[in-house]
Amino acid sequence: MVVLLPLLHLVTVSTAPSFVVKNFSMPVPYGETIIHRTVAKLIACEGHGLTAAEAAVQLSKEMRGKGLDPAKDICKINVRTQLPAMTIINKAGDLFNDADRDHCMQYVIAVVLLKGSLIGANDYKDSSPWAGDPRATKLREKIVMREDPDFSKAYYDLKIRSAATGISIQLGSGIWLDEAVLHFPVGHPSASGSDAAILSKLQVNLKPMFSDDEISRLQAALNDDEMHVHEYLDLWVRPRHIWLPSIGSSL
Repeated sequence: MVVLLPLLHLVTVSTAPSFVVKNFSMPVPYGETIIHRTVAKLIACEGHGLTAAEAAVQLSKEMRGKGLDPAKDICKINVRTQLPAMTIINKAGDLFNDADRDHCMQYVIAVVLLKGSLIGANDYKDSSPWAGDPRATKLREKIVMREDPDFSKAYYDLKIRSAATGISIQLGSGIWLDEAVLHFPVGHPSASGSDAAILSKLQVNLKPMFSDDEISRLQAALNDDEMHVHEYLDLWVRPRHIWLPSIGSSL
């Protein structure tokens, strides 16, 4: 169905009564705010579940260190997190495809607990062994999620912008493991180790196209405040035959 709107009667943001704002001001001053608050996504996980993935790694390692099997020894999993995570990636029931699994915090936690390591992009695919693993399904069913108002407040606070998650595990014996809580995921400006992790991922992603010397120059340039922008961009230019092998001859 095609809907035609009368252009002469369209209400715009600037004319609609409910959108009229007096004394508008930016919540933060112009400057370097975005640059300094950018979060580098270093884990293959929907952004609001990054801290959950890291917390699950901690608990999985703790369980294995005590000779416990996450698939057999977990009775209940309590998760407290921020409102966006509850809204976007709190998903129960069947998961039908990659996107379903990618946007399910329960799936992320279950897979990480079973793997003992961070979830990867391939773990969401239909072909992944975790996608049809009944152990992952059972763990998902044991997860109880709730919003923590303090976590939500800190998420929306422009001076904090955390994305916290806390995970508690009750064992079959009735004993609760200490809660694993993370407020900032690796890659967040406020998380320790973010700089080193970002540089490590940068090196991995550059290696297919750049030599070790070129990578060293690129990394050195990051800290060169005297370098002009066009000089820095020139370091990223690749000969056409490197990145267009299949169509380079036809250009």
